[in-house]
Amino acid sequence: MKNRRNIKLLSKIFLILAILLLVCSGCDTNKQEIYKYEIISEQGSTKGEYSGDWINGIPHGKGTFYAENGDEYLGEFKEGQFMGHGVLRSAQGEKYVGEFKDGRYDGIGTITYSNGDQYQGVFAVGKINGQGEYTQVNGDVYTGIFQNGEKCTLEGTLLRANGDIFEGNFKYGLLNGAGKYISASEVRYEGDFVNGRFEGNGVLTMANGDKYEGEFSEGVLNGRGKYIGVNGQSYEGDFLNNQFEGDGLLKDENGNIFIAEFSNGLMNTTITFQGAQGDSYVGEKNGYGVYSNAKGDKFEGYFENGFLKGEGTVSRINGDKYAGQFANGYYEGYGVLDLANGDRYEGEFHNGNLLNEYCVITYANGDKYDGTIKAGYYDGEGIMQYANGDRYEGQFSNGRFNGNGILTLASGDRYEGVFYNGEFREMEYFTITYENGNKYEGSLDNGLYYGQGVLTLATGEKYEGYFKDGKYNGNGVLSLASGDMYEGVFLAGEVKNNEYTVITYNNGNKYEGYLVNDVYNGEGILSLSNGDKYEGEFKDGKYHGDGTFYYANGDVYVGEFRDNKLWGWGEMIYADGKREVKEFYDK
Repeated sequence: MKNRRNIKLLSKIFLILAILLLVCSGCDTNKQEIYKYEIISEQGSTKGEYSGDWINGIPHGKGTFYAENGDEYLGEFKEGQFMGHGVLRSAQGEKYVGEFKDGRYDGIGTITYSNGDQYQGVFAVGKINGQGEYTQVNGDVYTGIFQNGEKCTLEGTLLRANGDIFEGNFKYGLLNGAGKYISASEVRYEGDFVNGRFEGNGVLTMANGDKYEGEFSEGVLNGRGKYIGVNGQSYEGDFLNNQFEGDGLLKDENGNIFIAEFSNGLMNTTITFQGAQGDSYVGEKNGYGVYSNAKGDKFEGYFENGFLKGEGTVSRINGDKYAGQFANGYYEGYGVLDLANGDRYEGEFHNGNLLNEYCVITYANGDKYDGTIKAGYYDGEGIMQYANGDRYEGQFSNGRFNGNGILTLASGDRYEGVFYNGEFREMEYFTITYENGNKYEGSLDNGLYYGQGVLTLATGEKYEGYFKDGKYNGNGVLSLASGDMYEGVFLAGEVKNNEYTVITYNNGNKYEGYLVNDVYNGEGILSLSNGDKYEGEFKDGKYHGDGTFYYANGDVYVGEFRDNKLWGWGEMIYADGKREVKEFYDK
């Protein structure tokens, strides 16, 4: 009974289905047939053939449209328009897979262009709009927000095939506005862009770690900025085409600071230098300037390649000063060096030292040397003027009088001769002229006249002969101021008694003989200026004993004398030839 009921129920269901089929067969719905169809939309009309679902003669549901221009669409339709998910292949080779609305790309989709580029993301009103990823056939990939069919209009990231990365605001496929760039070689930039190039303010970090922060123009460093190198070097100032240009401050890896005007990356003429160790320079790079080292020494003059050249001055912290010629930073050429102690050196310098040439040295104590030097010592011809008035002119060696020279003392005494180690070479011939007018020519021993010499006194007295212990000693000739002259042997400054002596008097008289107690004694000859002449014995300065007297008139007496008188037996030989022998007793 139960089975019969089931059979009746099935029969009723089949009947209902048959009625529905008959009803539907009268509806305008066709499947899998191809019809000519023209799609009309806001974009215009497109003629072609359609195969798929229909409702009321309009494509609706799933179908395929083959456009006369070669385009082909396979997907969902609604009310005759591409609507929903579909695939559109253009005659030009472009392919879109994704969502459609009102016949246009709209929603999530993927488009592959004929050149191989591909976009995957959000579409709106037929264009790329919204978040998506654009991959170019060359490997570049952009991920971000798109607008109105343009690549990279809003915030996005571009990854190039070579590894370069661009992040930020894009316009027409290029960064515009704030952005970031990271190269495959780790070069980094963060800042403003215009048409894909650095433009405005930004920070550029090089692969080696060097960093620039400042203004850019046309993709290069242009304007005001600061460059910091990993080695510690930095520059802050103006840039042009990646070069230092204009006013700037350069700090090197050692901490030295240069403030200058730059051109093509190089410092122009005028600079200000501040050294890390405390030294400084203000002036022209190659020209006039002032340099002070960390110790406080000051150099002023013409500089070339960092060194004084030509005229300049140096003022040392210790008080030393130099003014003159320079080369390679050294005293070179003529100059004057004033030491802090008051000494002054004037002459030719080489490599910072006085040359072995002529110079003038003035000492703080008033001493002055004018002559040549060698290895810092007086050497060669020179003049030494002492503050006490002493003066030496002549040859020097090892800083001392050595060789021929003249020493004039403040007292007026003057020594001329050979010197050795600053002293008279006593056994050498000397000329000494005294302030009182006395003059000695000869040698010395222990500072005293010695050996053969000539002593001329200011009084007019003159001695020429041998000296010992500073006195007449030995054979010599003494000429007195009176005109008298003694020639003979001297001892201790006096005529030696009992030695043969010749005395010529200023009145014309002349004595040749011996002296005792400075008077004639013993054998002798006395020639008188009136023509008389005595030859014989003397005692106590008088004729005494046997003798011969020659009278000026020609008479001759031969006989005995006593106290200058004829006394005793004798012979008178007269000029006329007469002779007389007898005892004579002059009264």
